[in-house]
Amino acid sequence: MDAAILEERLARGEAIEDADLGDLDWQDRAHEDAAFRDCRFTDVGFSNTRLPGARFAGCRFLRCRFSHAELREASFEDCVFVDRGEAPTGCGFAFSDLQAVRFLRCDLSFAAFERSDLFSIDMELDGAKLDRADLSGAEVSGLNLLRLASFSRLRITADQQYALLSALGVDVDPERMPATGAAVRTAPRDRPRSPARSCGCSCPDCG
Repeated sequence: MDAAILEERLARGEAIEDADLGDLDWQDRAHEDAAFRDCRFTDVGFSNTRLPGARFAGCRFLRCRFSHAELREASFEDCVFVDRGEAPTGCGFAFSDLQAVRFLRCDLSFAAFERSDLFSIDMELDGAKLDRADLSGAEVSGLNLLRLASFSRLRITADQQYALLSALGVDVDPERMPATGAAVRTAPRDRPRSPARSCGCSCPDCG
């Protein structure tokens, strides 16, 4: 689908269905309240793209990057954001407006979030997968891990663990936590002595 046809159909309020949209230049595009179903976005750079209120259902985003994108109140349902080839690659979100975005039952595995305020602003992630996602550059104070489908090997920082545990109702006392990187001391263990060897002299060890 070329850009002119896309613009015309969206202007009429039509939903874009089952289309390959990776060949289009999405930089600086603005499509408020647009609707996409079962579409494919491959190697797309959503730079300064405005999609507030847009609705995506069953779409695939492969190796895409959202940079300074406005996705306020957009919804993604049953969408995939990971390329599970020989070297699985997720999508990147950097400096983007994700306020009140809904990622329902989406696969965000291997995704990286940088300088994006994600989970403290009414974001919905019910049933989403965050396996091996990198949240170390994001605000996570409102993220409830129990509402995710999975989060195996999720990457966070030591400081973020307090926010995540608090969201689960765990009372964390930072004063009683060991310092990061501190060595854990264990009780000394008796080492077996080597059998005595005679050196042929009259010393106490040999005698």
